[in-house]
Amino acid sequence: MPMGRWIRALDSNDNRSRADYWRASSEIDLAVNKSRREKLPALPLGTYRKLGQGEIVFAFGSPGGLRNTVTMGVVSAVARQTEPDSPMIYIQTDAPINPGNSVVRL
Repeated sequence: MPMGRWIRALDSNDNRSRADYWRASSEIDLAVNKSRREKLPALPLGTYRKLGQGEIVFAFGSPGGLRNTVTMGVVSAVARQTEPDSPMIYIQTDAPINPGNSVVRL
């Protein structure tokens, strides 16, 4: 979707609002949109640089049309790369990957 487009957003209470499209990446299955609503609840974003083995992590999402799912796992490794030259850095967890999990990539 090109810049300047917007989407109709729906929150967990079925409130509808307009959100501006900002960026998306099919490689990491992530889209970022900016809501025009104010005072929305939010979680601070973390960084893998402050994350250690044994910590508990959560992923929130809506995969495959399912709404409001949560996946929990324990970090077993940080800064994993599938290929040495890849810019993608992953957090490895013990979370089982099943249909309906919030996010495959934490």
